[in-house]
Amino acid sequence: PGYFTHYTQADGLSNNWVFSILEDDRGFLWIGTWNGLNKFDGKEFRKYFYKKGSNDAPAGKEIKSMVQDG
Repeated sequence: PGYFTHYTQADGLSNNWVFSILEDDRGFLWIGTWNGLNKFDGKEFRKYFYKKGSNDAPAGKEIKSMVQDG
């Protein structure tokens, strides 16, 4: 049988309000929250936050939907 693990800000998620989840073709989970984008490798979160003028950051604070390109 399967099981669920619940992650919160205390575990490294950028916010507890999750709007979207996408699993990419390499198995990473991308989690869109009220305050940024999170990449989860199964062990830890890497956070990406909106930064005005940056090409390497999300376009906004709230990540409500995602699609994989390519």
